[in-house]
Amino acid sequence: MRLEVGPFADFGRVVARNLDTVRGLRVAGGKYLVEALGALVDRSAALQTAAGVRVPSFRWFSSGDIFAPWLAAAVRDVQRARPSVAFWGYTRSVKYLPNLLGRSGLPDNARWFVSVDPENVATHGKAAARYGLPVAYLAANSAEAVELRLRVEEMRGEVWGRVTCPAGGVWAGDGLGPSYVSGLDGRRASLVRGHVAGACAACGACLPAGAVRDVVFPRHGGAGSPETWQRLEVRRAVRA
Repeated sequence: MRLEVGPFADFGRVVARNLDTVRGLRVAGGKYLVEALGALVDRSAALQTAAGVRVPSFRWFSSGDIFAPWLAAAVRDVQRARPSVAFWGYTRSVKYLPNLLGRSGLPDNARWFVSVDPENVATHGKAAARYGLPVAYLAANSAEAVELRLRVEEMRGEVWGRVTCPAGGVWAGDGLGPSYVSGLDGRRASLVRGHVAGACAACGACLPAGAVRDVVFPRHGGAGSPETWQRLEVRRAVRA
């Protein structure tokens, strides 16, 4: 909501346009949607390769989530067709996980996390355990993160490794600029210090090449509450 309304209304219009485009491609035929998403990934990978990135990466839905089974299936097909790109994503749309995973599960070049918070831990923790997926804990503080983790571990019947996102609010008050920007050496940097890389690429903890483990995102509590979930979808009278 914060990104798509108010002072960021232009971004909201872009997102709405993209949503209409995706739905239009699906109506025209599933192959057109796969081709369009594939072209988007190829363009991103080409730009990264030209900048010297050895293994291009692509995050799905940096603002939004899977909203239909056919979209999950298209994402699945794009990932499998591009083994040289590292994909990752976070989702609350656990009912579409069978469409995302398919019969053979995720390919080696893709990793998906189930987003778990106090509002959905009972259902989404169970889904993560069922499908063997890592969890992204969205917690307001460390105590809440521990409580969520214990509940998920009880559902899994085992303890998984975990890491706290290094860009999750740690530098928010240091006055150097956006806290999600990190230098190529993995250290804190600002947008005005020359060549920079996104914190996710610099860290790599969530990317498929690293160890499979849960990740804790501080200061994200309430992100999946009923008060915010799909509010924009409802406002636009969109039907998944």
